[in-house]
Amino acid sequence: MNLLRLLWESTSITVEGLAALVALLVFGALILALTLRARLVRPFTVRPLAAAERVRGVLGRAMETGEPLHVALGIGGLGDVSTADTLAGLALVSFLADRGALAEVPVRVRLAQPTALVGALATLQRGAEGAGYPEAYDPVQAAFVAPVPLAYAAGTAEALRSEPPVANAMVGAFGAEVLLPAQAGGDQPQTVQVGGTSDPSVLPLLLVTTDSLLAGEEIYALGAALGRADHTGSLAAQDLARALLVLAIVLGAVLALVIA
Repeated sequence: MNLLRLLWESTSITVEGLAALVALLVFGALILALTLRARLVRPFTVRPLAAAERVRGVLGRAMETGEPLHVALGIGGLGDVSTADTLAGLALVSFLADRGALAEVPVRVRLAQPTALVGALATLQRGAEGAGYPEAYDPVQAAFVAPVPLAYAAGTAEALRSEPPVANAMVGAFGAEVLLPAQAGGDQPQTVQVGGTSDPSVLPLLLVTTDSLLAGEEIYALGAALGRADHTGSLAAQDLARALLVLAIVLGAVLALVIA
């Protein structure tokens, strides 16, 4: 016991840090277990999202007409504060890339950060290879427009006007500049628009310019709503973790009242 106490005192680990580490390990194990269950058995049932259903519907139309699909990943990248939003957009790119390769539907992705470009290229290539048509992958499907938000928005808007897509999905990190591509897409009568971001100040802009909105944290459930088994497992783990946290808070409050 003395040896253990000396070892503990010789480290810089605090009780709070140790508790956080244990919680992180438990949560990681929970995500792994539920993700494996979703892949090996069947995906978990999730609440349908109107934006996901619109994407599915417009994908069928694109398969018939051959019109392009467009995804604007916004001004965020990977490895910074906007990583979660960018990954949500890449989940949509993955879904479209897989089905686009099967039906020869062109998928265009425009972004503003080099790290997001790498992620988009890898996602498009993996989608084509997963569909069994690696020759369908074309690096020009992903375009780096500009690192400045306003320049990115203006360039994306001009691209939407020159090549009107059947759908314009704006999912990622955005600011007020999102109005430029949203307006450009809205000017095309055949273009269906969906949008989503975690920034609450941008949501009103997307609400009035898109046909379906992913409000706040809904963008993180987009992959699950599109049927990705691993995403449904992760979402189930988050819901279970929230339920356990709420239960712990309630039990703590009850115990505090009883002891008092």
